[in-house]
Amino acid sequence: MKYKTKKTIVKTKSESWNYLLVEIFTTENIATQSDPGSFFYISSEEDVKIGEYTRNYSNFYDTFYPFTYNGRDYALYSSNYDETRLMELPSCINLGAEESRGFCPTQYYIPKYSIFTGEYTEQKIYGLSDDFKETEKLSPLQYENFGFVAGCVWGDDWSYKIEFLDLSYLPTVKRDNRFGYIVLPENLTLDKAIKVHDCYINKQPRITISNDVCFKFSGENIGC
Repeated sequence: MKYKTKKTIVKTKSESWNYLLVEIFTTENIATQSDPGSFFYISSEEDVKIGEYTRNYSNFYDTFYPFTYNGRDYALYSSNYDETRLMELPSCINLGAEESRGFCPTQYYIPKYSIFTGEYTEQKIYGLSDDFKETEKLSPLQYENFGFVAGCVWGDDWSYKIEFLDLSYLPTVKRDNRFGYIVLPENLTLDKAIKVHDCYINKQPRITISNDVCFKFSGENIGC
């Protein structure tokens, strides 16, 4: 399914920042339950609203990320500005939040791959475009069971850091900084800063992450 959002500012008290009403739409066929045990389908070329939530911050950034895993649609999203949550789609049911808070997300990215079936081996092929067409040897695109989030560590500096998301235990979302203190380059979006390398089907891929590093003129590394 294809999903999109519409954001509307919600005014709050003058001494605090405004919130956002985030409405969720789809243009695909959706099943709607009229009575217990019975469903009917809404089919429309127009956007159909399927749900909404309130984000307790005035900037949305890019914090709604729909994806498909094991045949079911989900979205990573951030209704609380300092945590990542998981939503079931198209029901828009909140499935819970990550295990720890304090990281304020601004972008998400989940790699996609196709399985190449050769004569003797199978490989995961990454970096294919969204309009990729399957072939006899290349399977349809599917999302990985891991992803990445960029954002600010609460109380840290202004720069956006990159952290890892473990999605292999959905609906549980686990976040960690296994790659260290990595700063997202200012001129790159998260998906452009990360390259996942092709690998055999039973192996873990190598990952290349672009990183901003700052130096004094003397050569001293001062992070960023």
